[in-house]
Amino acid sequence: MFTVNCIDITAEGQDWDALYAQASEGRRRRADKFIFPDDRKRCLCAELLMRYCLFTDRGIRFTGEPSLGKYGKPYIQGAEDFFFSASHSGKWVVMAYGSSQVGADVEVIKSGSASIAEGCFTQSEQDYVFAEDEGADERFIKLWTLKESYIKYLGTGLSTPLDSFTVFADREPIFTDADEGLVFTNIRLDSEHYLSVCGAGGAAAVDTVTVNGCLGALR
Repeated sequence: MFTVNCIDITAEGQDWDALYAQASEGRRRRADKFIFPDDRKRCLCAELLMRYCLFTDRGIRFTGEPSLGKYGKPYIQGAEDFFFSASHSGKWVVMAYGSSQVGADVEVIKSGSASIAEGCFTQSEQDYVFAEDEGADERFIKLWTLKESYIKYLGTGLSTPLDSFTVFADREPIFTDADEGLVFTNIRLDSEHYLSVCGAGGAAAVDTVTVNGCLGALR
């Protein structure tokens, strides 16, 4: 089973200066490259969640930067049995973690997004998205997060085309023909965001945490 922690970057009263100060040098350099404040916040929160989740789950205080696997999936040297997956979109930064491989994806529901389904989804997935005119964008984003969570579970990145497998988002439970043993958890975080998690077990808990709360736990 996996735990998912989420930070809402629009929450008031968060100490962004303290977050920047405790970030790794590499993360600060990455954050400094962004023009818009929300992009910097998402960048910094992703590292904060990694450290917070590792500490609360394993009691490990990690201040460095993760190593990267063959296709760029991060892992922590010395804690290779701690698996995690981060994602951010809109106001949410999320991290799923547990003791086995996991993939997570969160996305904003955008008007007109369903228009690209033909270029990246299988035929049965396109049939699901366009089953009705109303709600096509919502169904597209739901399915997109499910497929992305599977690819992030694999850790293969763009080497696995989105149309090389099918996710059956209209089934209960949701599954993929690529590996029917996997469990998908799909959640409507709010009216504008979908979150999906993929792994050998479902999400045991989805909790909202704050920047200040995470910083306080790590002091």
